[in-house]
Order: sequence, then C-alpha cells, then structure tokens
Amino acid sequence: VFAGVAPTFELFLCVAFLWGVCGGVAMTMSRTILQELAPVDQRSRTMAFYSLTFMGAGPIGALVSGYLAARFGPQQAVMISALGMVLVVLSMILFSSLWRLRTHVETAEPAT
Repeated sequence: VFAGVAPTFELFLCVAFLWGVCGGVAMTMSRTILQELAPVDQRSRTMAFYSLTFMGAGPIGALVSGYLAARFGPQQAVMISALGMVLVVLSMILFSSLWRLRTHVETAEPAT
C-alpha cells in the first residue's frame, strides 16, 4: 500500500527495498514451517513441489500485474495487488490453523 501511494520515486524505492526484506523473512519462515510439518521421508519431495509451485506462480503474477498496470496504471496496479494481499492475509488469520500450529522436529535416519 505504501508503494502505491509513494509521492516520489526515491520513497518508492525505499518502500520496495523494505518490502523485499520482509518478503525474504516470510519466504524463510514458510520454508521452515513446511520442513517441520512435512513427513521425514517426504521432505525433499515436499520442498521440490513447494519450489516448483512458488517459482511457477511468478510468471502468472507478473502477467496479471502487467495487465493491471496497462488497464489502471502502475500505482493503481500496486494498490489492487496490495488489497488482494490484505484479503489473503485476513483469510489466513480468520480461516487457517496456521497460527495455532505446534510442532516438534524429527530428524531423518542416517543413510546407510
């Protein structure tokens, strides 16, 4: 949202940098949660599928962002995307058990 309302390009760059830093933390947290919850014997498969879907969604998001920018302009496209993310976060808070997860870490058996 802050990137969409940034009055100057320099401020937009600062906000984009902070967004990237937060995105890096969120990606690390999501991988950690996934590795903890995946069955020990299927962790590599689970992480491979996660990486495939995560990277595969990038071009789709870029395509949608391009259409939004062409239709509404770049700043409005950022605001529409931000609104979409707010809706996703709210639905995760309200309808997901993610916030109530309690796990224990299992270690893999050593290969013989």
